[in-house]
Amino acid sequence: VPITIMVLSVMICIWLAFRRANGQYNIRDEFLASLASGPGRNTEIAKIELYGDRAIVSCNVTSCNVTVSSGQTGTSSQSVDRYRNLRLFVRETDGWKLLGWANQRWNPEN
Repeated sequence: VPITIMVLSVMICIWLAFRRANGQYNIRDEFLASLASGPGRNTEIAKIELYGDRAIVSCNVTSCNVTVSSGQTGTSSQSVDRYRNLRLFVRETDGWKLLGWANQRWNPEN
C-alpha cells in the first residue's frame, strides 16, 4: 500500500460514507481501496470556509482514464471526467478529518 494511502487513511473519519456521481455508494474502506487502482486525478481547491471546528472545502476534480486496446489496431483512448466537490471536514483531537462530500459532474465549457 503506498504511503499516501496510509497517510490519507488517518485523515478520513471512520464514518465516511458518500454516493458517487454515478450513483455508487461507498464507505471509508471501499474509498481507500479504490485509490490504489484509481485513475490519475487532479484536485484544485477553489475555496475553504471555516466554521469553528468544521470546514467546507469547495474543489474541482479532474479524473483521466486511459484505455489501451490489445487488438490489432493497438489504439488507445482517453476520457476526462470533471466534478465539483463540496467536502466537509471536522476537527478532532488528533487533527482534521474528512467526514463526507457531495459531488456533481461538471463541464467547464457550460
